[in-house]
Amino acid sequence: MFIGYELFNSITNFLAYKKNEHLLDNRFSAYYQAEKNIKQPDTTKPDIYFLVFDALPSTAAMQEAWNFNNNTLDSFLQNENFYVVPRSKSNYNLTVLSVSSSLNMDYTPPVDLYQDETKMYFKASASLLNNSILRYLKESGYDTKQYQPVSFVNKDWNGDLFFPDMLYMNYFYQTLPGRVYRDLGWNFSQLKTKFIKKQDFASYEKRNNDHRNDLLQTTLLIKNSCAMNKPKPQFVYAHYQLPHDPYIYDSSGNLKPVEKTITYKEEEQPAAFIEQVKFANKIIQQLVTHIKQTNKPNTVIIIEGDHGFRNIYGKKGYMIYDNFSAFYFPDRNYKDLYPTISPVNSFRVVLNNFFETKLPLLKDSSIFIPYTLPGEKE
Repeated sequence: MFIGYELFNSITNFLAYKKNEHLLDNRFSAYYQAEKNIKQPDTTKPDIYFLVFDALPSTAAMQEAWNFNNNTLDSFLQNENFYVVPRSKSNYNLTVLSVSSSLNMDYTPPVDLYQDETKMYFKASASLLNNSILRYLKESGYDTKQYQPVSFVNKDWNGDLFFPDMLYMNYFYQTLPGRVYRDLGWNFSQLKTKFIKKQDFASYEKRNNDHRNDLLQTTLLIKNSCAMNKPKPQFVYAHYQLPHDPYIYDSSGNLKPVEKTITYKEEEQPAAFIEQVKFANKIIQQLVTHIKQTNKPNTVIIIEGDHGFRNIYGKKGYMIYDNFSAFYFPDRNYKDLYPTISPVNSFRVVLNNFFETKLPLLKDSSIFIPYTLPGEKE
């Protein structure tokens, strides 16, 4: 009897592993560790908005690096009763790893970090759709929406993807010509890119317009998700590729002339980046105002940069991890938040506060991963 039970358990665990082996982290450790409050009525469960602004740094980091004071955003959020984290640091320097660890509420196992870049990205992007926080909330009766262009098969998103070529490259790299191109072809790609930057204005104009359309679509989807009365609580994750490059917007959100968005010298990047920070501020203020006015009062809002400004090295290299982070809890009970909380603990605090899950907080650490993905900068 005991042997039969153990055999059944082993087969069940193996099948579960095979089903989830395409994920970067298939342990779901926080989900299994969290206490399940099955008797909690839906009326007490908050809506949760998780708004990620790609590469948005902390105010302190921008003040120290460029003497730019972004206190306009901090003051607005504090006036709206947010807790603004003064010294947050991201757990990773890459978007997919940072957001995956946020949603899994855990660090990615080291053995899964150092593998082929394309394989890592596929697994990490899949983990955004299947992770500890989503499992917990779905079991708790939540509707979940993901307005994000990071994952390849996302039913909630029909805009452009961050890295659409990866779908093709994932299979191409498994062939002999693909491996040759992967190992040697980057030399020719760099030459080609330099030539295109001087010649192909039409492709950059299309890129800029597509970027703008995706931004507008994301904002519209978030606003349309708001309602005072819904049959179920909801979780909404939205991801803006802003203030991350390409630097195509002025501070008011207008598209710049195409010829001014093709190349930026290293010394020009901070000023262009700050313009997009100012534009991101406007979107954040608009979203917070709309959500608080049109969604139910029992709503949690998390605004987070997945990492800091990465195109910077030397003495200011710390900015890679210095991300923005702010929380709104409807009960204003911020006793479990602290000045250096990192994204891996964000949802642990939310679940503890609103679902009594009794999850321990993890040590806040920042891990550098030396990948360069298509469209990413080292």
